[in-house]
Amino acid sequence: MLLTSGYALETLAANGHVRQGALILEKPYRKAELARLVREALATPAPV
Repeated sequence: MLLTSGYALETLAANGHVRQGALILEKPYRKAELARLVREALATPAPV
């Protein structure tokens, strides 16, 4: 799972919006960062 948000990671975690193993990309981000995390998300096996 890849999440992108304008909120700080701490805020997302405090409100229970982050799952174990989720990749999080905080805004603003560069296209290269997005591409890297998409590749990583696709290469990571889905949890069972």
